[in-house]
Amino acid sequence: MVHLSDMAGFPNVNLNGDINSMGFRWEKWLQSFELFVEGKGIVNPKQLKSLMLHHASRAVQGIFFSIEIPEPDKNNADMNNVYNVAVVKLDEHSTPHIYVTYRRPVLGLCVSYPVNRLINTLQDSNRSAVL
Repeated sequence: MVHLSDMAGFPNVNLNGDINSMGFRWEKWLQSFELFVEGKGIVNPKQLKSLMLHHASRAVQGIFFSIEIPEPDKNNADMNNVYNVAVVKLDEHSTPHIYVTYRRPVLGLCVSYPVNRLINTLQDSNRSAVL
């Protein structure tokens, strides 16, 4: 049995700041949380989910309660209890999604121009704007 005083020094996950690093921060916090609860001997999935949501932050609670959470699927090892379902859904939410159809043209433009040519083009456009 874990007491709340045992978790008093456990930090909340920081979701503020750069959105591109939110997934990384969430992953590192979750790793720390799982190490902590493993060390405390907590194995009950409902208790794990509750402790995770309580200690993550109110922002994570808001995200969790605003997304659709499916029932656990006993046939799927990754989604067989409420804790795993919660972690998978929060992982999906915090991982940035890359739009491949947008990314390819932008990267193609950046790669197709040599750096010197790109710099010269920018300098020329700045000169013409000043004149």
